[in-house]
Amino acid sequence: MQFRLVPPLPPGFVGLDNYAAALSQPRFWQSVGFTFLLAGLQSLPRGVYEAAALEKCQPVAAVSRHHLSDARRIHQRPGLG
Repeated sequence: MQFRLVPPLPPGFVGLDNYAAALSQPRFWQSVGFTFLLAGLQSLPRGVYEAAALEKCQPVAAVSRHHLSDARRIHQRPGLG
């Protein structure tokens, strides 16, 4: 009994044919859409949770006031403006 692990055809250059075949399949686009849907459903609650946690630790208004006061000090120094 003989088994061939490699087909008897000589190997040839395929190029972008495999990509063209995949992009023309409706099932490929369904899976891409489903992947983006799952990624969005997972990241949205996490982003809201992280934003709420950051807001609790350090209010955004205080951070922005701090950065604005630094920017004003830099521009008010002599010789820089």
